[in-house]
Amino acid sequence: MSSDILKDISDEFLQCQVCFRTYSRPKLLGCLHTFCEACLVDHVPEGTYDITCPVCSQTTPLPQDGVSKLKEDSFISNLVATVGAKKRVLERTGNIPCEGCDDKKNATSRCVVCNDFLCRSCVTAHRKMKVFRGHLVVSFDDMKKGLFDESPELKNGPTCDIHEGEKIRFFCKTCEIPVCHNCTVLDHSLPKHQISRLKATSEELRRDMLHHLNEATRHKSTLDRKSHDIERKKADFLKQNEDTCHRLEKKFEELTHTIDQLKEKALEMTKTKAAIKIQELDTMKEKVDSYRSRLSSGCTYAENILTRGSDAEVAAAFHQMRESLSEGVKCSRRTDQYDPDLTMVWADVYDMELNRLLEEVREVLWRDDALELQPDYVRALLRRAQTYEGLEKLDEALTDYQRVVELDRSCHVARAACMRLPDEIKERNEKMKAEMMDKLKDLGNMVLRPFGLSTANFRVDQNPDSGSYNIQFVQNPNNNDE
Repeated sequence: MSSDILKDISDEFLQCQVCFRTYSRPKLLGCLHTFCEACLVDHVPEGTYDITCPVCSQTTPLPQDGVSKLKEDSFISNLVATVGAKKRVLERTGNIPCEGCDDKKNATSRCVVCNDFLCRSCVTAHRKMKVFRGHLVVSFDDMKKGLFDESPELKNGPTCDIHEGEKIRFFCKTCEIPVCHNCTVLDHSLPKHQISRLKATSEELRRDMLHHLNEATRHKSTLDRKSHDIERKKADFLKQNEDTCHRLEKKFEELTHTIDQLKEKALEMTKTKAAIKIQELDTMKEKVDSYRSRLSSGCTYAENILTRGSDAEVAAAFHQMRESLSEGVKCSRRTDQYDPDLTMVWADVYDMELNRLLEEVREVLWRDDALELQPDYVRALLRRAQTYEGLEKLDEALTDYQRVVELDRSCHVARAACMRLPDEIKERNEKMKAEMMDKLKDLGNMVLRPFGLSTANFRVDQNPDSGSYNIQFVQNPNNNDE
C-alpha cells in the first residue's frame, strides 16, 4: 500500500512543544502529550512527585527514578526515524554512507528495525544472519514510492519497561498493559492474570480504542463549538462594552449639558426672585421714606410753633397739626409689617424649583438606557417609576411599579404605589375630563352666543340599554318643567 507519509504527518506533529525541535528520546505523559526527555528534565523542579504538562497543565505521576523512567513514546520515535530517513533519501544531494559496517560504502537500503542505512553487503548479511531475523530491509526506490509507509513491519516495537531488551509480545487483559515473555512467568502469571498474544488481541484493542476515539471526537466537536461560541460571545461582549462606553460618554455629555441648562435656569430663577424682592424692598423704602419725610416736616413745624408761636398762632394751627401728625403716626404704624423674611426666598428656590430641576437630572440618569442593557433591572425600574411619579407621569410610573412587583414581590414601595396610583390616575383623569368639558362649553357658548343660545339649551341623555347618547333641545333651561 503506497501513501505519502510526508504529506500526512506535519513537521509540527514531530516537534517538541518545549524546544520546538524534532523529538529526541520522546516521553509520553498521561495526557498523551509528548516531549523530549531533556526538556522534561529541565521542566521538572527538584523534589516534585508529579509532572505538570507544559501544554495542558495536567499532572502525571513521576516515577521514582525520575523522568528517564517515563514511558517511551515508541510510536513517535519510529515515526521520527521513518520520516527523517525518507526525507534524507528524497532530499539527498550526494551518497549516504552505510551505517552497518566500517567501510562506509554507499548505502542502497535501510533496515527499519535497526534504523540504519545499509550497503549491498550489509543487506546480504542482514538477510542471512539469524540475529537479524524478522528485520525488514527496504530499498531506497521502495522508500521513495512509499510502499512500506503504512506497513506494521515498519514499527520498531517498544521493549519491556521492567525486563530490559525484551520485546513486547503479550497483553495482560487483567492489568490492561503489554508485557514481555518474562513478565508472563514472573509478574503476570496464570491463573491470576489473563494473558493473550499481542497479535491476537490487537484487533480487539483497536476496536476498543476506536470506540473511545469516536466518542472523544464527538466531544472534541462539542468543545470546538463551545470554543467558537465563547469566542463569539466574547466578541459580542466587547462590542456591547464598546457600545456601553459610547452610551456613557453620550450620557455624561447629555448630563453635563442638562446640568448647564439647569444651572442657567436656577440662576435666572434666583435673579428673577431677587429682582422681585428688591423691587418690593424699594417700594417699602419709598413709602417709609415718604412717611418719614412727612413726619419730620410735621415735627419740625410743631416744635417751632410750640417754641416760637403765639397762643393765637398755636390755636389757629392746632387742628391741622393734630390731624397731620396723627395721620403720620398711623402711616408709621403701617410700616410695622415691613419686615420681610428674605431667607424664605432661597428656601423657595431649593425646596421647590431646584428640587424639580433635580428630578429632571434624575430622569436623564435613569432613563431607558440602563433598562435597554438589562430590561429586568429592578433598581433602574424603581428609580424610573419614582422619577415618572415626580414628573406627574402617573401612567408610566404605574407600569414600571407593576413590573417591579412582578420581579420582586417584597418591594413594599412598589406594592404601595400599585395600590395608590390607580385612584390618583382616576382622580386626575376626572379632573382633566371636567376641565376639557368646561373648555368645550366655553367654546360652544362663544359660538352660540350670537344666536341667543348657550350649551345649556342642549341636554344630553345616555340610553342605558344601548349606551348611545340622545341630544335634545331645551327652550328654557331655567324652567324645570320643560
